Amino acid sequence: MRRKLIKQGKNALTVTLPAKWIEENNLKAGDEVDIDGKSDLLEIKSGKIQKEENLKAKINAGNYFQFLNIATCSLYRGGIDEIEINFSDKKANEIIHKQIEKQLIGFEVISQSNEKTSVKSLTSISDDSFDDMLKRLFSIIISACENAYKGISEGNTLLLENSYLIDRTINKSSNFIARILTKTERKKKQSALFYYALIRQLEELGDHYRDLCLFYSKKYVKPRQEDIKFLKKTNELVEKTRELFYFFKEKESDLLLSELKEMREEIKGSFTSRKTDLFLKYYLLIILETLKGIIVKVFDIKLNKDLDN
Repeated sequence: MRRKLIKQGKNALTVTLPAKWIEENNLKAGDEVDIDGKSDLLEIKSGKIQKEENLKAKINAGNYFQFLNIATCSLYRGGIDEIEINFSDKKANEIIHKQIEKQLIGFEVISQSNEKTSVKSLTSISDDSFDDMLKRLFSIIISACENAYKGISEGNTLLLENSYLIDRTINKSSNFIARILTKTERKKKQSALFYYALIRQLEELGDHYRDLCLFYSKKYVKPRQEDIKFLKKTNELVEKTRELFYFFKEKESDLLLSELKEMREEIKGSFTSRKTDLFLKYYLLIILETLKGIIVKVFDIKLNKDLDN
């Protein structure tokens, strides 16, 4: 819609606000509004808290349990607040309860039968919690790295077996961060897509460390010390990637990418040894490739940050 500017005083111009918008935001003469101007764009906000819309969805899962797992997580990340799940096998209820426990922070079952169960978010979402949750996710990833190194180098199978617990926390945290992105004002920012991709790759990195730990917990053969050093160096690169995210500098980013490339070449060059641990090195190469993707997402976020202002 267009509005005509009206001269007010010597230098000021005024414009009328749409009556519908005023009514929806419960504004009256004398109230204050927030105004933010950028280039040819002028944004006006009422400054009043809007009632959060309760988004609902329905799943017809039948007896497709894998579909049920992924669909529920997808709707959760997408910002849906209440999900009605219809199914033909009552075992679905057990799966739904496990899914909530393992993956969905803030969701609870509100009604349940042998054919239908409804789950709903009982936790409010705040934009302010995004940075703290992301910092927590990075910290948990570092814990997964340390757990893998300690378990493999010391032959601690119990520690390796419990890696799934760390991975569960990573999954829950990444799902919740994705939900924050889609439920708050952050979804309007240009960086939202970059952050979403970063979160998914951090979750993938956690999955790789989990799989590495579980392999050595079931069929433990202690790798050579030379091979374990590759794991330690890879973990150091993960830590440096976290530091790059919070303290981004051109020189450090270039050095990190060079280190990552050298590490990959060093691991590939060691495959010629007959005594080498092929599984460990194969997984380290996968981890390094995922780490490179994470570094690229850090570039995306940091170099395009002015688009959000």
